[in-house]
Amino acid sequence: MIYSSHTNSLRHITDLIKAKLELGKSFEKLSSGMKINRASDDPAGLVISEQMRARIGEISQLIRNIEYQNNKYTVAESGLAAMQVNLQEIRNVALAASDEGAVTDDMRTAYQTVVNRNIEGFNNIIKNTSFGTQALLDGSEGSVADIKELDNLDITDPEQARLAVGIIDEKINEILNLRGEIGAKQKYQFGSQKSNLQTELINLTAAESSIRDTDMAREYANMVSYEIKLKAGMSLLAHRHLLSGFLVNIIAR
Repeated sequence: MIYSSHTNSLRHITDLIKAKLELGKSFEKLSSGMKINRASDDPAGLVISEQMRARIGEISQLIRNIEYQNNKYTVAESGLAAMQVNLQEIRNVALAASDEGAVTDDMRTAYQTVVNRNIEGFNNIIKNTSFGTQALLDGSEGSVADIKELDNLDITDPEQARLAVGIIDEKINEILNLRGEIGAKQKYQFGSQKSNLQTELINLTAAESSIRDTDMAREYANMVSYEIKLKAGMSLLAHRHLLSGFLVNIIAR
């Protein structure tokens, strides 16, 4: 009878140790927010989770790369827009200078000054538009476009002014086409790629979270259950020890 009591006590002690270990794991999961804190928690889940995390990191970097490229093209398009303003002003002045009736030579000289200023501005944009240290409009390696600088245009007589308008119209069409290509690239290539990657990132993050993260409500319920088992087991073990000592005293008498 005493032997059976000791055997039961040992079994209850083992159960108590298990309950305490599980309670410790539960506390750890609640504290860290993860149900996999070490490989022994879920070996297969850990491997899958780490593979997903590697892909999540890769996707995040790809998205940053796309954003970098998109920003680069945005800067280039801003430069082109400014160049278009220069060209339009040159065109307006050249059209005015082509009027043979009301425009005087002095007026054409003034118009020429405006044209020269805008040509200089146009060419400066080609030289100075850059993303970091990378030029964007001069046709160098890594640039977005290859735009040739404008040569001097003579509008000091009506015929030359009309020729200048034709040259500027070609240049305006070139700039407009480049802006359209950039916009299409940003919208349909960069935008589409980024959207697809973001969708994959959201889905993969949710899947990894379901594997790795703790279900807080469920784990809290588990913790309460382990605490109850631990307290009940300790109470039962203490009761058995008292009962065992009482029986020993009776037998000894």
